[in-house]
Amino acid sequence: MWRQVHALALKTSFDRYIYVANALIKMYSNGCDYGVYDDDYKDEAWMVFRDMKFRNLVTWNSMIAGFSIRGLEDRAMGFFSLMHCEDVGFDRATLLSVLSSLCRNRNSSSSSSDAALGLKCCFQLHCLVIKTGFLMEIGVATAIVKAYSDLGGAVDDCYNIFLETSGSRDIVSWTGIIATFAERDPEKGFFLFCQLLQEGLAADSYAFSAVLKACAGLVTQRSALAVHSQVIKAGFEDYVVVAKEAIKLFGEMNVHPDATTFVALLSACRHAGMVEEGSRIFDTMSEKYGIVPQLDHFACMVDILGRAGRVLEAKKIISEMPMEPDSVVWSAFLGACRKHGETNLANLAATKLKELDPKTH
Repeated sequence: MWRQVHALALKTSFDRYIYVANALIKMYSNGCDYGVYDDDYKDEAWMVFRDMKFRNLVTWNSMIAGFSIRGLEDRAMGFFSLMHCEDVGFDRATLLSVLSSLCRNRNSSSSSSDAALGLKCCFQLHCLVIKTGFLMEIGVATAIVKAYSDLGGAVDDCYNIFLETSGSRDIVSWTGIIATFAERDPEKGFFLFCQLLQEGLAADSYAFSAVLKACAGLVTQRSALAVHSQVIKAGFEDYVVVAKEAIKLFGEMNVHPDATTFVALLSACRHAGMVEEGSRIFDTMSEKYGIVPQLDHFACMVDILGRAGRVLEAKKIISEMPMEPDSVVWSAFLGACRKHGETNLANLAATKLKELDPKTH
């Protein structure tokens, strides 16, 4: 299909129009499956670029973005150097593509020489954006912070860049700086999250995920529980990325969990649909930590099993409880029975609920 469109453009001479040629480059860059490049440059996007008599900034940006998308980070950097030498100029889109290529190139190689070269390139780009005023673009500043962080740069440098964006920060920039500090200075990462909330910004699932990583490095579990309450308040408890971070955090905690910790963990498993993990955590409570499950824990387990259609197992949990089930337990069980068509068990749950609260219909 792509080549047919290209052939029609050649046949009608529309490929001579710069906007058509740019669209062809973008089409090949985004839609085609390329193999390894060879020295003959047998690449349709490159051939369109090579044959163009006139090029504009969009042309160059499309090539750089295409290289970056296809994992050819070195070529993207080389192309940027070439356009800079030819005094083509650049814009926000150019910088974002090049910075993205820097990060990808680092992730694909872990040698110290590559890291040093990547940091040097990042520093040069940093100087360039300061000189040209692009550091005031919040997207560019955020991309530089991410590049420094991914390349192993000093967190203080990242923080200084972040400070320069005062007045124009968005949730993306906040999340980026929190993620930067999460592993290397978790206390500062948690502090920045608190500052984000104080400035009236609404955290999203990515921000919560980043701060949960920071909580894993803190001494006490109070911070993690505070964040979890914010997750629930913000309505992100159903986001699997945040529930899984909560589970991971538990595995990295270096303090003794309490009953409240397990309510949070089981709640996370419930919303993420993690049945086996939830069952394992529930068993761990008493076997490893000596914490006796209470009504809240049983209610979570009934809901976890019920949502997964394992209604009979949920019923077994209820029958083996050392205390009388409350309305929360029976409500969770009733919802599961209705969802999965267990009419008889649903009637039982409804009867029990009515006994506990005659006003229940």
